[in-house]
Amino acid sequence: MKQALLLFIVLISYEAIGQPYQKLIRPNIYWEQFYYDASTICSTTGGVRVFFEGDTTVNGFSYSKIYEYPPIFPLNQPGPFCAPFGVDTTQSGLNTWYAFREDSIAQKVYIYDFNTVSEYLLYDFNLQPGDTFISSYTTGGNPYIVDSIQTITTYD
Repeated sequence: MKQALLLFIVLISYEAIGQPYQKLIRPNIYWEQFYYDASTICSTTGGVRVFFEGDTTVNGFSYSKIYEYPPIFPLNQPGPFCAPFGVDTTQSGLNTWYAFREDSIAQKVYIYDFNTVSEYLLYDFNLQPGDTFISSYTTGGNPYIVDSIQTITTYD
């Protein structure tokens, strides 16, 4: 009985201090990408707001489609663009180069590159400090050692 109680306490305390896995690919999440040319004033040459919407099947796996909203440059200046920036959410375009899938059981994210017709490991959320990460897509096949892990809160 004491062993069962000790095991129960250990398991509960592990859950209390462990961070639960949160899926990366989910609706209502977006990120912004801007392109820069450091040799120009303001540097920004373009950008997009990227988000997941809908699914597609490739080689039997379900991938999330990636869409992009174009930026708005209110001053209508030619590139390079200077702030302020906006996003035109009335029109979006399908990114036909990439799609993402997430294996939530293995806690890994993959990217499918339609140009090379290949799937690559993008990230492994099981990694701990000191682990080595190698991905032909993300690290160019070079080994990277995980230095530290930080929590970043995202909002739906």
